[in-house]
Amino acid sequence: MARAQLRRDLALVWVRRGDALQPLLFALMTASLFPLALGAEPGKLAPLAAGVLWVCVLLSGLLGLDALFRSDTEDGGLEQMLLSPAPLALLVAVRVLVHWLTTALPLLLVAPLLASMLQLPTALLPVLMASLALASAQFVAAGAASGTNPTNCG
Repeated sequence: MARAQLRRDLALVWVRRGDALQPLLFALMTASLFPLALGAEPGKLAPLAAGVLWVCVLLSGLLGLDALFRSDTEDGGLEQMLLSPAPLALLVAVRVLVHWLTTALPLLLVAPLLASMLQLPTALLPVLMASLALASAQFVAAGAASGTNPTNCG
């Protein structure tokens, strides 16, 4: 059942690939504005680089969270998930995993490039990447928890 849900969710993301690319493009544009605004001197960018990347990743994560259960509330898929014999927690976990893989993982893959653009010291990159990976996973899980609340579904 989880594999079927995984295939379905990945197929839906493929159909709406613009929704999946939107957070990545937002983060790229937002992070690109800082060197333009502050100048490219490492003395100005380096102290702000980690914070700028955090803000870019979290704000871009907000763009995709509303799409997490939007199509299911519109077409009745959420009710089908509730009535399914599979555990609801498993179906939601698969949805959260697919959402993280398609929105947060591309951001994490591009984060080293953005970090070098913002002159982040290379010694700080592993810590930044680990914190972004954990925070983005928790952020998506928290968004899913608030999205499964029946008062937020419509």
